[in-house]
Amino acid sequence: MGEFVAAPQEPEQTEWMLCRFRRLMSEVRGGVTRRNNFEPWELEILLDLLKYRLTQARWARVFERYQKAVERQLEGGYGPPVTLSQYLVLQSMRRRSDRSKTLRSKSPGGP
Repeated sequence: MGEFVAAPQEPEQTEWMLCRFRRLMSEVRGGVTRRNNFEPWELEILLDLLKYRLTQARWARVFERYQKAVERQLEGGYGPPVTLSQYLVLQSMRRRSDRSKTLRSKSPGGP
């Protein structure tokens, strides 16, 4: 599986990726794919999704946030889409950073 690399893309390329990503997410939500041709990044996303065993309610929340994050990424001109694993790592890093900033601001020597 690839490392996290999101690079600036041509607008047509990210628009195409966004359409394919939305279609893929729709198929995943519906539980059925109606095609047999996938881009390498689509296969990476599908294989990555298979790793997670979450309750249906938790899955729905995580899946929705992941989809919105990838849509923002692609709308910003960066691709290919991150996988769910990459998204969760980035979220965890962001939360730790936010907690660290909060703790520093509450400490006696903090800003």
